[in-house]
Amino acid sequence: MSGRWAEAEGILLASLAALERGTCRARYIHPADWLGVVAGATGRTPCLRVRSFTPEVSEMEANGLLAHPEETSLARMRVLVAMRNWWPVLACLAVVLVAQTVFKNSIVAIGQHATDHLRSAGALFPTTLLFTVIVWAALQARRHVDVWLAGAILGAAFALVMIGNLRVVHAIAGDAWTDAQAGALGSVRMGFDSGHSLASLGQWASAAAVILFTLVLLRRGIVRRRPAVGAIVLSLVLLPSPFIGLGMFVLAGDVIVQRAHRLKSGGKLTADPPAPPMSSS
Repeated sequence: MSGRWAEAEGILLASLAALERGTCRARYIHPADWLGVVAGATGRTPCLRVRSFTPEVSEMEANGLLAHPEETSLARMRVLVAMRNWWPVLACLAVVLVAQTVFKNSIVAIGQHATDHLRSAGALFPTTLLFTVIVWAALQARRHVDVWLAGAILGAAFALVMIGNLRVVHAIAGDAWTDAQAGALGSVRMGFDSGHSLASLGQWASAAAVILFTLVLLRRGIVRRRPAVGAIVLSLVLLPSPFIGLGMFVLAGDVIVQRAHRLKSGGKLTADPPAPPMSSS
């Protein structure tokens, strides 16, 4: 059934694209219409429609997706297709948010200094989410060993940040210290100075890991040149700071945009799209 679903989605996406371009004036995609190419109202670009007794639409009706085909609006069809194409991103986001909430609630951090370090320690969670989204959205990424190796280095670097910051939080031991109090009193606590050093080392290592990951993706044609340059610049400019992982948002955003463009054009996602040349932007 997966092949039929892919074909049905391709037909629906092609229809949506024609409607958005204004080359087909139909307000609804009627599954009762015949399968094939129907000339648009302007006669310039065809508008694809699905017939109700095709296997694709019959399966959608059986699953309750087209309970009333004659009343299925374009907006509802767009939502259904978007949910099917993007639900893994929402699922990963929910899992990461739950894990991050449990993590923060399990650690006692009172005061400004401890709270800031606990917040910095959680950078591993969004980084993991963004890496997962990238390897999911870019089918060719998961087939290259160097991508997974760079991802492992990325995770190890952010793990150093987490360990260092947690060491500082545990050294504070629940005291409500401000930054000034921490600077004056923290050195006598075991693990306070070493935690700061480890966290700082982790930040530099994380920036280097993001840059390495970016270069690997660029070499494999998974991300485009301009977003890759932007991710590298962000990683360098924000050093040292807790926001060194912002470059990952740029990379994930570029991969998601590319996937959305392929879906909108009706391209299949079961095979690797051609990798763009290194000179493309």
